[in-house]
Amino acid sequence: MINPFATPQNHMQNLAWRIAFIATMILPWGLIFNRATAEICCVLIGLLFLQNSFSKKRWEWASDPVVVAGFCAWAWIVAVVSPLAISPAASFSVALPWGRYILLFAALRYWVLVKSEALLLLGKNLSAMLALVISDTLWQYVYGVSLTGHPRLDSGRLTGPLDNVKVGIFMAKILLPTVGMMLFLAADKKKYSWIAAIALLFVAGEITILLSGERTAFVSSIIGLAVMIGLLALAERRVRIAAPFMAVLLAALVFYMLRTQEWVLKRAHDLTDTIYSFGDSVYGRLFKAACIIGDDNWLHGVGIKGFRVVSEGLKDSVGPFCSGNELCNLHPHNTYLEWFSETGAAGLLFYSAMVVFMVVAIVRYFRISKGVVLLLPAVAMGSVFINFFPVMVTQSIFSNWPAILLWYSIGIGFSSLNLCENSCVRPVRQ
Repeated sequence: MINPFATPQNHMQNLAWRIAFIATMILPWGLIFNRATAEICCVLIGLLFLQNSFSKKRWEWASDPVVVAGFCAWAWIVAVVSPLAISPAASFSVALPWGRYILLFAALRYWVLVKSEALLLLGKNLSAMLALVISDTLWQYVYGVSLTGHPRLDSGRLTGPLDNVKVGIFMAKILLPTVGMMLFLAADKKKYSWIAAIALLFVAGEITILLSGERTAFVSSIIGLAVMIGLLALAERRVRIAAPFMAVLLAALVFYMLRTQEWVLKRAHDLTDTIYSFGDSVYGRLFKAACIIGDDNWLHGVGIKGFRVVSEGLKDSVGPFCSGNELCNLHPHNTYLEWFSETGAAGLLFYSAMVVFMVVAIVRYFRISKGVVLLLPAVAMGSVFINFFPVMVTQSIFSNWPAILLWYSIGIGFSSLNLCENSCVRPVRQ
């Protein structure tokens, strides 16, 4: 195996890559234990990537449609949305540094995680991290206090090693791309013991997400899994045969948890109640407020962080937003409605274009892949649906922690496609 840390002729360029790779390994741990560390890693990776692009004069990544749409969205929120915002200073404070997320995605995809050796090391790191998070969270569920010293909240929801109720969404976004990447590498190297361990990690992860009480996290992870299996079933007869059995096993597992875990049954009832009376729920009123604000400010929105200001004046017409949380109207709780209400129709168009270009790129890889290689674009597509499925209650797309998690997750999923380059039937990049 080639050592990704081997020193090439250009020592400084390799040093920059090594620092960026170490930051890539540390970043998810920072999301768990220290948000500032994750932020520093995100910025550092982007700056080193730009330095490498300048020094080598390699800008091919800048023509990626996803990156182009992302930078167009960035230019829009900086040059148009923020100057016309309800609170320009607040909008600028978020809009100006927002481009770092696009750089993070591009850096992982086109520089840091190009070689299979780097992906393997990262996969091992993420697998170990997920195993520790699962253990810590399950311990909290059973004993009331996690191994890291976090007590279970009075609401019953789990935090694991994190400081808030985010462990489910954290695992949902990291689990699928990690498992998919490691399954491919294990199959490619014929490491069957790895396959068994990875499968166990995935099942334990899904159980932990379900027990966390985060309904969006569990539903989105199931949607991502269904999309992945559905794509594989389109191309592989064996998957079409196995898919019904996998669905039955998953349903049986969920049914068993519902029958044996009162907490899971309670959260299921909460979910069905919210769905049946969505229009009268807090989320329904937030969605309605976002639509009204977007319609009234369709060109450029009210500016980032403007929803929380304007929505206050809509309480009489749409009803109260808060239910035990006075900060619940900080954002619309849906990324597409957040872009529409705060950045206007053009901002929503740029954001949606990024997602469409992601899907198009994945389909291109899928069409030229065969056998186990099909797993890579299928997992990437599943990751896209976990992060960008439109009918879903979400965290704010402009908040640091959720945004870093989203773009890191997507970056891993797309970087795994680099493994296709030596395995696809025809080369993808010209």
